[in-house]
Parts: sequence; structure tokens; C-alpha cells
Amino acid sequence: MRSMHRFASGLLFGALVVAGCSSSSTTNPGIIGSDGVNDVNKACVIRNGWTQSNSSACARCIGLSTSGRCPCASMDYEGACHAQETAIANEDGCVNAHSCETSCKQGDCACVDACYTGKDACRPKAAALDGCLAEVCDQYCK
Repeated sequence: MRSMHRFASGLLFGALVVAGCSSSSTTNPGIIGSDGVNDVNKACVIRNGWTQSNSSACARCIGLSTSGRCPCASMDYEGACHAQETAIANEDGCVNAHSCETSCKQGDCACVDACYTGKDACRPKAAALDGCLAEVCDQYCK
């Protein structure tokens, strides 16, 4: 449960960082656009292996990878999942479905999957975001 709260806190941190960045933010083409496993269930399984999900390094990765990339960025993962996060935010009903996901107990991938049942427009966007975060932050959260 704590890691899901940390995950949600990381997303909130990312939103705050976006507000602090200028609109002239750039992206890191080396890792931008990667959707990782591109599946909410597979990404959930990867996150289940994270033993450091409550660490500040993990929370920082989740938060900064979903934010826009600032010109002063110092970490390669900054902004890596921003496009996927934006896609969730711009799709009607996806924010609620994603909130459902963050309320699932850690390790409950059936709960995560159920959050997107009947949400055909949201599932691929969530799969892209979850896959990106699992790929980009695995080394900081494992």
C-alpha cells in the first residue's frame, strides 16, 4: 500500500515540478517515447519487485519522469514519461481510472486491471504510462 501511495505522491510531485518549469522545456530523445512493457498488468508485476519503492530516489524518479523536462534537468529520466502522463490527463475519465489504480493494494494486479475494465480509451494510455515508469524507474526502485 505504501508503494502505491509513494507512486501517487511521485505523480503529484511531478505535477508540481511541471508547474515550476518553463514552457520552453526540452525532452531527452534517448528515453522519451518508450512505453516499456506497455501493459498495466506486466508493469504491475515489475513494480511488485520493487523493494525500494518507498525511497526518495524512487519517488524522485516517478515524479520527475512524469513532469516536463526543464532546461536545467540533471537526471536522464526527467520528462521521460511526460507524454504518457499528459495523454492520461487529456483523456476523459482516465484520471479517475488512474486514481483507482493508485488506490489498489500493493501487489494487487487484478485490482489494477479492473480499474481499466470498460475504459477502452484509457487502458492503452495507462499501459503506456505504467510501462514507461516501470522501465525508467526500475533501477531506482528495485
